[in-house]
Amino acid sequence: MNYLKRILLIIIVFLIILIVVSMFLPSSTVIEKKVVIDNNKEVIEEQLHHFQIHKLLHYVIKKDDGIWSLTEQEEGVELTGSLIVDYGFNPITKFNALFHQEKLTMVFGKQLDSLKAYIENLPKIHRVKVEKKFMGESLWYLSVRDTINQRESSNIHGKLFTKINQFMDEQGIVSDDSPFVIYHLWTDSIVDLEAGIPVKDSTLIGNKTINLRKIASGNVVTAIHYGPYERLPETYFGINEWMRKNKVVVIGSPWESYITDPAKETNPEKWQTAVFFPIE
Repeated sequence: MNYLKRILLIIIVFLIILIVVSMFLPSSTVIEKKVVIDNNKEVIEEQLHHFQIHKLLHYVIKKDDGIWSLTEQEEGVELTGSLIVDYGFNPITKFNALFHQEKLTMVFGKQLDSLKAYIENLPKIHRVKVEKKFMGESLWYLSVRDTINQRESSNIHGKLFTKINQFMDEQGIVSDDSPFVIYHLWTDSIVDLEAGIPVKDSTLIGNKTINLRKIASGNVVTAIHYGPYERLPETYFGINEWMRKNKVVVIGSPWESYITDPAKETNPEKWQTAVFFPIE
């Protein structure tokens, strides 16, 4: 019996010491990590608005426990993340935290690396001059429309323009205006697009494939994209940000007007493409 009393006494003394010592241990800590992200500051700020770490190991992280700062540098934007990890007042939790500092920092670093990878895959905000204009005249055009699988869209523009050009050559129709493509629908699987070449509204046609259509006059938001076509998403992103901030309402499908003829200008960096969104 005395043996059990001694063990019990030792346990009680140990717990008292544990509690007393834990009173001098911090109930929280701040861990900090930095990453350099290759994207625009605006894009990163938008993602941080939705980003939240709910747990690090078994410690719960509240939304207000994260502090973020951004510094623009030559190689990108440096994101500094500071995270408050609250241990509470449980003595055992406080003692465990002493051995978790390095692991917490490592896990936090992995979270920021994942965020960095995600943001760098997002399109950058291309620095473009976005304008709101009024199209005073309707745009008449000959067109061919098609719905295709996105995997098969590599040379679809050329095929559709070739059909229209062949018809125009047969009919003796001449146009000096830039060809364009209207994107009626774009999903992960299919693209519904319409290739068009501007003509006069008096053009007469009698063809089942070629149609005479028009884009009605009205307000548009537009910007010029400079460079290769594969970077067009950057310009779209910039236009969409402008429209979001200015709270405009889009009322139709966007279209791209190919100002530069790639057959005449072989340097993609010199290509110009005008992007239009019809708005109220």
